Amino acid sequence: GETYEYSNLAVGLLGVILERIYNRPYEQLVNTEIAKPLGLHNTKITLNEADKKQMAQGYNEKEEAVPAWNFKSLAAAGAIRSTSEDLLQYGKQQLDTLKSSLLKYFLLTQHPTFNDRVEEVGLGWHFVLDDPDTVIQHGGGTYGCRTMLVINKTKNIVVAVLTNTASNGDALGLKLMAAIERL
Repeated sequence: GETYEYSNLAVGLLGVILERIYNRPYEQLVNTEIAKPLGLHNTKITLNEADKKQMAQGYNEKEEAVPAWNFKSLAAAGAIRSTSEDLLQYGKQQLDTLKSSLLKYFLLTQHPTFNDRVEEVGLGWHFVLDDPDTVIQHGGGTYGCRTMLVINKTKNIVVAVLTNTASNGDALGLKLMAAIERL
């Protein structure tokens, strides 16, 4: 509890633990407990042929095309695929103003669980400490793709960035939020 380090392995393990507790596959849990209640129609793990045709090609740091990762285990570490529309909808549901059916759970995840004045984190959310507003964010990626979601809880602003490159979309998401906050 004295230092913080993000762990994809820990997030993947959490998904396995949830599967065991609820006796259902992680994909089914995401679909029935999150995607369906929030109307996230394009958020899924298993893609059908039509979905695969819509998925952007990912590129590595050398701008070479790379295959999409397909998780057989530890799916919670990065197997979910989504669209910018669904990601924005998920972000808006994190705001108190929408009164989402899942809001009480979202607020629990947004409560700080660690703060050493360098990092402040909740359950999956990182707080942006150099912003005067309450801003939470989480970014991540798999081989050739990155996603960043930034939520300004004070001003009810949501920014979602999805890229099909291994370059860091996190900085872009934070810069976009800062630019919008100044408007």
